[in-house]
Amino acid sequence: MADPKYAWPTNPALLGTAVKRLDGPDKVTGRARYTYDINRPGMIYGAMVRSPHPHARIVAIDLSDAQKAPGVRAALEHKPAGGQVMYQGDAVAAVAADTEDRAIDAARLVKVQYQVLPHLANVEQAMDPDAAAVFAGGNVRQGQTQESGDLAAGFAQAAETVEATYSTHVITHVCMESHSVVCEWEGEKLTAWISTQAVHGSAQQFANGLKIPQTNVRVITQYMGGGFGSKSQIGAEGMLCARLAQAAKAPVKLTLDRKEEHLDTGNRPSATAHIRAGVGADGMLTAFDAESWGTGGAGAGSNFPLPYIYQFPNRKRIHKDVYINAGQPAADACARTSARLLPDRNSDGRARGSRAHGSGRIPDQERAGRRTEREVENVPA
Repeated sequence: MADPKYAWPTNPALLGTAVKRLDGPDKVTGRARYTYDINRPGMIYGAMVRSPHPHARIVAIDLSDAQKAPGVRAALEHKPAGGQVMYQGDAVAAVAADTEDRAIDAARLVKVQYQVLPHLANVEQAMDPDAAAVFAGGNVRQGQTQESGDLAAGFAQAAETVEATYSTHVITHVCMESHSVVCEWEGEKLTAWISTQAVHGSAQQFANGLKIPQTNVRVITQYMGGGFGSKSQIGAEGMLCARLAQAAKAPVKLTLDRKEEHLDTGNRPSATAHIRAGVGADGMLTAFDAESWGTGGAGAGSNFPLPYIYQFPNRKRIHKDVYINAGQPAADACARTSARLLPDRNSDGRARGSRAHGSGRIPDQERAGRRTEREVENVPA
């Protein structure tokens, strides 16, 4: 019998009742002010120049035509000649003008000469032994092997064993409010209105990037239209907005469009794992053996724990990070979503097998019929 202290209250004061959100009235009436709603006296607008190539060396940058365009107040390099862009959408330069349209037009006038280099578009290409060596140290980084207990003994104790490969692809956050920032200088002090999940963290990042005391930075976020972990960094857009405002001696607003959101504001890394797991006749987990891999983009690991919430007395996991020419991830919490998904899919198989067969292995032909879009037929060597 359940402990009475966990019983549902007879007259709940909070659970099951309607609770008014403190910010609800402001949001539904339109009084809530998001970063895009911030307009400062004399404010101008920023736009970014991004690489059209997934991998290239910058040979030269010419800002002169952009600087002479109507309404332009500032134009800056973000990466110098000789530097590399590692993914499509990698920031190269930025301009600020008196209207948003003029800023966008001026950004198109920035001339960047590229030397296009080999690139890797997906995990399969990067894991190919014959792939071009795009990343220093290799396209694949072997992680540490994690092992505890006696794997062979664990599988010997198993009444049911399930083996399959599961995966989930890279996803982007797609916040309702895109990344946006307004920067205004007063002498050596910066005020930044920014859509962020990390007000204090943003202040520190501005201070570090601009080499000014953190006490000289004030960050304001009244409302944020979604973040999901992607708004913990100020990004290239934040730093460029501050630098443009400093150069133009005017407040600058820089808001990313939806394409920029997908290319350069973070993602949840991919996750793939070939898992073999066993469960005893009493329903207790006995063994877990996995080989996992995934990509966080250009030089970034997938970094997901496995088996995460499940406790196996006997376990082994071999992981490798795969690098491709795509934007980098944001938020460790997203990696934990992948970490939950993979063993959950495997546990579904163990549960179905136990119900259907009592003990023993699920027949191969039946298991194949249960594959989902998350399961991969061919595991790269």
